[in-house]
Amino acid sequence: MSGNSTAKSIVNTGSGKLTITSASGGSLTLDSNTGSAISAIGDIEINGGSVYAATTADNASAIESMTGSVIISGTANVTANAVNGYGAAINAAVNVNISTSGNVKAATEAGYSLKASAINITNGVTELFFDINGGGGAYNVTNPSFSGANTRVYANGLQIYPYIAATLKVSFQNRVTPSAANIEKLMVKWISGNAVVAEEMVTADQNGESEAKIPMLNTGLTIWVKGERSLAASQYVGTVQNGNVINIGTLPCGDSNGDNIIDLNDFNTFLNSYGYSSNMPGFNQFADFNNDGVVDLNDFNIFLINYGKTGAQLPSGYSPSAMSEVFINEELKEMTVNDTNSGSGCNMGILALALFMLSSAPLLRRK
Repeated sequence: MSGNSTAKSIVNTGSGKLTITSASGGSLTLDSNTGSAISAIGDIEINGGSVYAATTADNASAIESMTGSVIISGTANVTANAVNGYGAAINAAVNVNISTSGNVKAATEAGYSLKASAINITNGVTELFFDINGGGGAYNVTNPSFSGANTRVYANGLQIYPYIAATLKVSFQNRVTPSAANIEKLMVKWISGNAVVAEEMVTADQNGESEAKIPMLNTGLTIWVKGERSLAASQYVGTVQNGNVINIGTLPCGDSNGDNIIDLNDFNTFLNSYGYSSNMPGFNQFADFNNDGVVDLNDFNIFLINYGKTGAQLPSGYSPSAMSEVFINEELKEMTVNDTNSGSGCNMGILALALFMLSSAPLLRRK
């Protein structure tokens, strides 16, 4: 490759390696509407120049090795974009190996940015950007290999590597520790200045503990944590070392729809779920505020204590990521968005009357 070149696609139907290189800093633009922009039966290696490979074909991968690996090395700068459907930006039957000193951007609509049996990102200066537009993911493997002191990996603008591992500890109202009731998903976001710089979903164990991955931007960080049924809490943590324990304290519960406010919407969800237990059709786990498997007066008491409270806020202008949106129960979120009253007419007298009605009437539904 020399100079600036354009084409629809490059296809290697043989079993040998397809190599794309440029010693003089040339560029190659490939834009396919019928299949992959770069495809081969065997290995594909891009080791120099700037390559833009995009496909608009439904569910097609931008770069695909059908039986081998995709290797991006040398000084290559690569952008791979699978525009429509579930195709991966870079797809390999064996490995995706990225060791270039340049930058790589892998974008997809609803597939994986990188898809392979193993993914290895190794270099001192590589920047890898995942751009996930729909319901896809950054990669399909459980444990991709990231290494290199200066390697930076981003997903939708948020840094996911490198990171420091620490222990996050939370507690919930009216839950004994240790207890299975403490097993709950947590959304964790890291804030630097006025920007969310990293986020992840973790699951607290019986002790309310989980591993937190803290971005290497390890100066002046604030952690923001929200449970499935709780309001969010935030805490300035400053600088964190590997193995540190970050104790967030007790998360106030009663938020059944994930909007970070405890109001009439949550009360209505509770009323509709009152008397149900986890072994009954129609049980709503998000109304079970103490996570004991039954929606009863104990849950109402938790709600009553926290009614009117709002959780810790994120920086103004922050837009939830696809990961955050998945965290919110979709049906309940829609109910909240469409409810024009938003609990503004509720008062403690109404809640007290509801408490009297609930406590003086037998359970309508049995365990």
